[in-house]
Amino acid sequence: MTNIMELPVGSWDCHLHVFDPTRFPFRPDRAYTPSPATAEDLIANTRSKGLLLVQASPEDGHHGLLTQLREATEKYPAKHFRASIITEDVVGHDICGLDKESIDAMHDWGVRSIRLQGSFGSFGSQLDRLKEYLNSLARSYAVQGRGWVISMQMPLSVWANLGDVDFGSAIVVAEHGACATPKDVDSHEFKTFLDLLHTGRFHVKISALHRRSPDNFRNMKGVVQAFANTAPDRLLWGSDWPHVDTRRGGLEPTPNNPDAKWDEELKAIQSWLTDEQYLQMMVSNPSRLFL
Repeated sequence: MTNIMELPVGSWDCHLHVFDPTRFPFRPDRAYTPSPATAEDLIANTRSKGLLLVQASPEDGHHGLLTQLREATEKYPAKHFRASIITEDVVGHDICGLDKESIDAMHDWGVRSIRLQGSFGSFGSQLDRLKEYLNSLARSYAVQGRGWVISMQMPLSVWANLGDVDFGSAIVVAEHGACATPKDVDSHEFKTFLDLLHTGRFHVKISALHRRSPDNFRNMKGVVQAFANTAPDRLLWGSDWPHVDTRRGGLEPTPNNPDAKWDEELKAIQSWLTDEQYLQMMVSNPSRLFL
């Protein structure tokens, strides 16, 4: 067992990846190539009770993730394994196009979230196309019938322009702190995102602080505290394990990011929050969404 910090009882890690490219090859048009990271490796590097496995953009469809989800659930019954799978407005990759039976089966396996990637995939920088798709996704059976959340990794500028999207009753999660950086705290875009949090439908996942502030992740204190003071009941946390170094790119596996120290980041986050905010982020908020 790796020497890692103790966590509150019932804690969740809401952003993790597993990669098994031997069994489930990556897509040929991927922007970067992760090194293998198995469920066994994951278990050795976490003490979280709940684990949300997130499909990454190099994965070629969600079959591999779903297979590993089912295997991990059977092998480690003491854990709560859940999954977030990618959707695109492309035939064969669109969750909206799946029948109810397929959605119900994936829900039974543990899928609780639909993921959209802003930096890779079918949307790119086409904001109008994204908004149109979100309007449809928010009314899909997966969201309305099974209560799956819509989770997105998007630039802060995109989040600031989603105020006119009719999400209805859908729950929306902004991954990686809505990609906000320390310099954004006083910006109009950041304040607009905080307004979205005020609506009560939006959650924010605090993770990978080193990616937003490479020189010193502790400079993210103002960002994290702004989220906590705005929506303490909608904070989530993710370690981003195994910390793929997406900066290198290419089709060959790259070593994981040596600057990623999730335990140090989480200790800092804990010191920035009140005890109640920390427990909400680690236990009650994710349990409400993903159990």
